[in-house]
Amino acid sequence: ADAICAERASAAGLTGTFQAWLSTSTINAADRLEQSSSPYVRTDGVQIASDWADLIDANIAAPINRDENGATQSGDVWTGTYSSGVMAPDTCSGFMTTSGSGMCGNSNATNLQWTDNLVPGCTTMLRLYCIEQ
Repeated sequence: ADAICAERASAAGLTGTFQAWLSTSTINAADRLEQSSSPYVRTDGVQIASDWADLIDANIAAPINRDENGATQSGDVWTGTYSSGVMAPDTCSGFMTTSGSGMCGNSNATNLQWTDNLVPGCTTMLRLYCIEQ
């Protein structure tokens, strides 16, 4: 997932290191991502959270519905993560298999459903949230 984020960011001309907002069966998103004291913003410049604490308080200021090029996207996004940054029990076996189910968020939500929405089957094709580190 991190490689996908890096590839998509690079292709869009974004600089920096990008990692997926994704928990696996062995590590929380909160433990693998930098917990920034700076604002989190979408690629179109709209702020979604003022800092890490604001990002994981269950509510964000704007939906994360823009892709790496700033184009509007909607739908569900693989997360495996509750709004606190802690892994959900459903992670498609660490997102390494197509069997079972995994937690996803809704990219149009601004409440906890931005990361904790549904649990679809692991064969479902969904997007990722990529966060600059």
